[in-house]
Amino acid sequence: MLFWLGVFVVLVLAFALLQGVLMPFAAAFVIAYFLDPLVDRLQMWRISRGLASLMILLGFLLGVGLIVFLLLVPLVQGQIVRLVARFPGPRRRCPGISSGI
Repeated sequence: MLFWLGVFVVLVLAFALLQGVLMPFAAAFVIAYFLDPLVDRLQMWRISRGLASLMILLGFLLGVGLIVFLLLVPLVQGQIVRLVARFPGPRRRCPGISSGI
C-alpha cells in the first residue's frame, strides 16, 4: 500500500513539474477528440480521411482566428484611443497627423 502511495505522489509531482510541457498536448488531444466525429462524417460522404482532416482543421483554425480577431480588435482600438487621449501634447503640435484618428 505504501509503495502505491509513493508512486502516486511521484506521478503527481512529475505532472506538476511538467505541466507547462504537457498542457499543449492535452489541449490537442481534447480538440482532436471533439473534431474526430466530423472527420468520420465527411468520410461517410466518400471524402478521404486526409482531406477531411485538412478541411476540419482549416475550418477550426479559421473559426479560432476569427474569434480572436473579433475579441482583440475592440480591445486594441480602445487602448489606442485611451493612449491618444492621455497624451494630447503631440497631437496639438502636429494637428495634420492626428486629424485622421
